[in-house]
Amino acid sequence: MKRISGKNIAEHKVLLLICAAGLLIRTAFILWGAEFYFSREDIFTDRDTDAWLNSIVNLIENQTYTVDLGNQYGYFARIPGYSFFIGFFYLLSGGDKDVLFPLLGWTQSFLDIVAIYLMYKIGRISFDSKKSGLILAFIYACYPFIIVWNPVAYSEWLGVFFLIWSTYFFVNNKIKFKWIYVGAALSLGVLTRPQLALLVPIFGLILIFENRNAVSKIVKYGLQYTLVIFMVYGSWPIRNYVNHDKIVLTQDITGFSFAGPDWVAFLQYIYSV
Repeated sequence: MKRISGKNIAEHKVLLLICAAGLLIRTAFILWGAEFYFSREDIFTDRDTDAWLNSIVNLIENQTYTVDLGNQYGYFARIPGYSFFIGFFYLLSGGDKDVLFPLLGWTQSFLDIVAIYLMYKIGRISFDSKKSGLILAFIYACYPFIIVWNPVAYSEWLGVFFLIWSTYFFVNNKIKFKWIYVGAALSLGVLTRPQLALLVPIFGLILIFENRNAVSKIVKYGLQYTLVIFMVYGSWPIRNYVNHDKIVLTQDITGFSFAGPDWVAFLQYIYSV
């Protein structure tokens, strides 16, 4: 039986304190800080929340995933990752928004404690240092951006959550079939926040570089990685083409009534910068 040293016990105590502090900060923000920060009573929703919710509600009630049943581009206005996440809480709450959004916000905040732990593991493995792991966990536990958006029904938090999961799988060489997990977590992340697609080729290039002297491993791990991305992420563009005869890799915001040509052109310019 493996003995736990005094240093390990101390390390675990520090990590537990960091996680507890993270939970306390997030709870305090929801109870007292969020209303002041957002300058409104409803801290669990924002302007785009209805778009995420309407998409999945239309799928559940009308068997069509779309922001707007009357808009030919509404099918592509919101990528499905976060909408499906909201859908679980929609069904759980019986469609009662007064229950749905607080339940969703509190759940996101509590699950973010898991992300604190994963940040510790990422630092611990990447730098082979307990101290580095604890520092990363502490930084994330106190990170203002994530704390502020934890309770809000927006896709930012879930996108970060999948980013952290995919990074954890990526750095952990002890996980069997790790590239399947990397591809799955990253694909779900892309279906939540499309900018995470930038990591797909980056992780792929690192896979090739790390196994440059073993072609068989490049082929084996590369197939695992690409096939799961094709199956998970690929289901979205395949659906768009097969069901609607449109090639849409992420989303098409012209599905919103306010998204005129000038507005879309300006947004694309900002993205390109």
